[in-house]
Amino acid sequence: MKQKQLFKLLLLLVVVTSITLACSEEFDSSKNRELYFDITTDYFSPEELLSIESDSLKVTINTNSYWEIAKGNNSEWISITPNKGTGSNIVKLESEENTAVGDREVWVYFNAYNLKDSIKVTQKGRDLALSKSIFENVIDSESKLSLTIESNKEWKAVIAKTLDWLSLNKVAGEKGITELELTVSENKETTVRTDSIMFIAKDNNVGSKVWLKVSQKGFEMPDPSIVIETATLNASSDAGTFELDFISNIDWQISSPLNDVTFSALEGLASESTQKITVSYPENTVTESREIDIILKGKAPNENYDITFNLSQSGVVAPGIIVKNTTIDIDGKNQIFTIELESSNVAWKAVSMDSRFVITENESGVANTTPVLIKVNVSENKTLSMLSGTIEIQKIDETTIKTEVIVNQDLHPMNDETLVYTDPTKTASQLALDKGVSHPTQPNWKFWNAQEFTGNSTGFWNFDTKLSISHAKYNDDMRVLENGTLKLKTRKLATPTTNKYGDSAEYEMAALYSKRHDQGGVKWVKFTTSMRVEVRYRNSGKQGFNEAVWFMGQSNYDSQKIPWPECGEIDLVEAPFKNESHFALHTENFSADAGNAEASSVKIANETNWNIYWVEILEDRVIGGINGHQYFEHVKGDGGNNDWPWDNPAGMMMIITPGIGGWTGVMPNMTAGEEAVMELDWIRVYTNSNFNESSQVGHDGKFY
Repeated sequence: MKQKQLFKLLLLLVVVTSITLACSEEFDSSKNRELYFDITTDYFSPEELLSIESDSLKVTINTNSYWEIAKGNNSEWISITPNKGTGSNIVKLESEENTAVGDREVWVYFNAYNLKDSIKVTQKGRDLALSKSIFENVIDSESKLSLTIESNKEWKAVIAKTLDWLSLNKVAGEKGITELELTVSENKETTVRTDSIMFIAKDNNVGSKVWLKVSQKGFEMPDPSIVIETATLNASSDAGTFELDFISNIDWQISSPLNDVTFSALEGLASESTQKITVSYPENTVTESREIDIILKGKAPNENYDITFNLSQSGVVAPGIIVKNTTIDIDGKNQIFTIELESSNVAWKAVSMDSRFVITENESGVANTTPVLIKVNVSENKTLSMLSGTIEIQKIDETTIKTEVIVNQDLHPMNDETLVYTDPTKTASQLALDKGVSHPTQPNWKFWNAQEFTGNSTGFWNFDTKLSISHAKYNDDMRVLENGTLKLKTRKLATPTTNKYGDSAEYEMAALYSKRHDQGGVKWVKFTTSMRVEVRYRNSGKQGFNEAVWFMGQSNYDSQKIPWPECGEIDLVEAPFKNESHFALHTENFSADAGNAEASSVKIANETNWNIYWVEILEDRVIGGINGHQYFEHVKGDGGNNDWPWDNPAGMMMIITPGIGGWTGVMPNMTAGEEAVMELDWIRVYTNSNFNESSQVGHDGKFY
């Protein structure tokens, strides 16, 4: 009986326990299904701010849900790891260094389904910031460098007293942005030097410090150099003087091993400019020629550097061989000149000591008492200096018995503008030129008008046609009147663009033309027959251009509407190739399009020197040249060419163009900002007795 009661009691306990456990499990399951989400932040800083340097904070996520994190605007400076997940986790927010002035902040958003939270993260900013904190490899010469300082409080620069090669235009300032100029003085030492300037808030807050570091190259000593510019000279046996021109980048002294050679100065200093020394040498009293050595030598520490100039001096006239002139002066053209051998009591031969001189007649002979003419062919002088050479009349079997003839060859007329004007640099007014005054060197031409570019160029308008500004955009700032000359510049753009015609433009440039009859304002000259036009011009020397001064018939623009080439074109000078000048006529039946234009070209010594290019437009011919040399002439009817638009009453206008690319197709090789400059000193117009003054009605502007 007792056992049954005990069994029932145990059974009751089992049932009650089962029911209790079941209820407990049901309660716990209900709790697990409820969504919860919260976050806590853990800063390293008690101010709950991220420091200026790279810093981080921890965010503890407590949740039973999937979650993800998003950043607000301007948040590229902070990273989040991880940025999404499921269940509780620790997230790291890490900032980059703040190099800017002032604090920065960003909102970070936490999302777990419909539960959301956010925190604002703030990072300290600097009190001061420099736009540039280091200048490296600064050149050894004095230079000025630009930078800015941004500050949210007053600041000062601290420069050590021993730091004497760096200076600032401002050493203190208010808050805001301040422009600074750093002057780096010349480094006269050969070693690199480096130092720093500290910038700090005026309250001396250590955390506000920023440093500007400067590294400057050491002075590079150039290799010693003395360049003699004077060409080799040949002198007669007489005593004489000459000027020795040279450029030296070192201190120098001058001497000669020959006694009685004297100098206007015995020593001098380095200079970037040409230096001149007058050298006096004695008479050569023997029959043999000699070499007089002139030695230019460096002074310490360059005493081991020297260069020698040789003066060849003839011996005295050998007895028995007599010439009429021991010195002969000729011009620069290719020509045949003569040496007159008056008499000789020995058999003789003429020997050229210069390859430019070729003896063509009477190269040798027997003793004679009547004059003999020795003919010599000389090549043209293509240089920009006078040249000298020697021809010896020697005894046939004893070459030490001789007479030397010195031949001095002047400039070629095409390289000598003084054949047109004694001083081409003078203006028309300085030469007293005015209407009706005769040309200083050219017969039958009288002055009519000029453009001297001394005050304005209002007789010209911008020439910005599609063809004229090919590869470029027009910029009137590229036309510069300066020091009495007109400069037309072409500048390479940093970034290609398009011009007003929609064409690609890598350059900016200017081009001009003389005003036409149908245009307003003061007009200069209408170019017609019976005119001589001269232009003093120098080329930029840049390749890839066809710089040109040319004329176009105005009948293309008046009621006649005569098209090119029938309207006529005269190319006074085109320069598609280095040191070469082209002259051409284009007419209806004879033009570049037809491949038969009347044209000629000439090689010149240096196109970047000033040269005078000229044309004479006559009733029956057109003549063209450079300086004192004519190299083009076309007579009406020659070669069947009877085209003659030059006497059309509409006349012609002058056009000045840089010609990018030209007709060679070769483009310039220039860097951004580089310029090519064609330059005109003046334009002068003369007329002859057949000139019709009434053709110039309305073209009476005076610019000289």
